[in-house]
Amino acid sequence: MDRATHDIFDRSFKFLMHLSNRAVINVINGLFGTNHPLDSPVRPRRG
Repeated sequence: MDRATHDIFDRSFKFLMHLSNRAVINVINGLFGTNHPLDSPVRPRRG
């Protein structure tokens, strides 16, 4: 994956993290076919 594509995904996910925990969990459940409860805690990694 080239740098520009990587940056698009990185910025999109960082923006999503600022929206809501529920939105993050919905995206994770949709992408990975999981069924995490929507009230699960979300702890972003900094780095």
